[in-house]
Amino acid sequence: MKEPCKICGTETKSICYKLYVCGACTMFYRRNFRFWGKLSCRMNGHCNLLAGAANDRRTCRACRLKACRDLGLRMIGKSLVVQQDGLPENDILEPDETKSCSCVSSACCAGKQQNIIKKEDMDSWPSSSEESPGAKMDVMETTITATSSSSPSTSQTSYSMASSQLARDIAITMNEYPSYISPQAGFRPYSQYQYDVASGFHEMDKYPHLTHLKRIVEVFRRFRERQRNIAVEVLNVDVELEPEPPLVPTLQIYSLQFPVMERKMVQLACIAIVEFLEGCEGLTIEEKVKIMKPTMQDISLLFKMYLTCRRYPEKGGSRMGMWTGVHNDLDAYDKYMSDLLPVLGPDAYLKHYNKSKTLVIPFYNRMQRVMDRFRDFMPCAIEFSVLACMMVYERMENVEIQHVLAMRLRDKLCAELSVYLSDRYPPHVVSVRMMRMSTLLYAIRECDNQYEDMFSLLGVLIPENRDQDFQNMPDVVPEMMHRLVLEHCTHLKHADSSGL
Repeated sequence: MKEPCKICGTETKSICYKLYVCGACTMFYRRNFRFWGKLSCRMNGHCNLLAGAANDRRTCRACRLKACRDLGLRMIGKSLVVQQDGLPENDILEPDETKSCSCVSSACCAGKQQNIIKKEDMDSWPSSSEESPGAKMDVMETTITATSSSSPSTSQTSYSMASSQLARDIAITMNEYPSYISPQAGFRPYSQYQYDVASGFHEMDKYPHLTHLKRIVEVFRRFRERQRNIAVEVLNVDVELEPEPPLVPTLQIYSLQFPVMERKMVQLACIAIVEFLEGCEGLTIEEKVKIMKPTMQDISLLFKMYLTCRRYPEKGGSRMGMWTGVHNDLDAYDKYMSDLLPVLGPDAYLKHYNKSKTLVIPFYNRMQRVMDRFRDFMPCAIEFSVLACMMVYERMENVEIQHVLAMRLRDKLCAELSVYLSDRYPPHVVSVRMMRMSTLLYAIRECDNQYEDMFSLLGVLIPENRDQDFQNMPDVVPEMMHRLVLEHCTHLKHADSSGL
């Protein structure tokens, strides 16, 4: 879904922390943020930055830089971020840049004292290279104590304790176990708190007070059962939902089978979206269709991540779960395309294969990175259900359809999820899992955008097969969306029955 860039008005799909900012403007700010306050406008700040104007974005760097900062763009080191609640207030440079002057003046002193100062423990020194008055005092105390054989000072001991606590917090976030912390210290690494991805569907009966979360999980469970029935009906897959993971080997999907199955999959995603929206009263059919159209591919892709985690949990694996009992090997694109050989003929097939792989292989590589991120996190069924519903609520906010209600429902869902997770994890793990869920949400969105672009470019790159089913993105027509809303919307059914 393209939107105008908030700075220059160019149509773009690029999203920078929920803001539509084109790649040209983000790169401009990365290159010019150091000139803030040093540039002046010859038109007293009245330049028109919109693309195509007489004085467009390329004319005045001062006005364009001001527009970027007014939007909230900031640099932290080499990372571009957007202000949240006014933070960060200003750009934060790399430590080497901020110390460019102080390092030169202190080089002589450091050279004279390098034979005096003796570093005995690397872990007791600060990890940040920023210079502060407290750091200078620690250097002076280390110099004094290094000349004698006395024990470390009280300040060094307290600093070592603080450094050890910081290392623990970092280890929790980075999913690592610090070797210098003994197991007797009562600290467990983050990975020990992960549990089976399939658990959760049958656990919600223990939480009758979490009504919103329980309803969302039930919607996702029905979605899982429906797609399993479709896989059995269309591909004759003989796989049961239990045990987890299935014991029967899965089937490889091929290019002629994919559009048939995926079209049914996105229809099931539309049904799930309608059921997710049951808590949003007052939505019209047109509004539900407007929410449904850009979200159904996200739900379908998210469910593929769910199947991948439960069937192929090994990190680095190339197999992606497509539907229950069906997979696609992302390292075997030639095998996926092999069923086109008798349809197109040798020459046309070779031409189609060589052209299409230039677009499909980069998408597959990105999908493998996202799959590994999900495998590293391993969300349970409850967390997958919440991720699917969060996509619907955030889409309501983006298209501004009852966005206040969507925000409240999303907050309520997150609050109930935190209650559920707090019953299983310590507080620091709950916060890490909630944070990682939000990052996975945007990873799915970016993959879906590349998925749509890939099919659009295939039609340009291989125009002779533009009308073929295997080269078009599986979609649901608006008439079918309207029918699905009418068939599966509970309050509309009640209205029809009361009218009769």
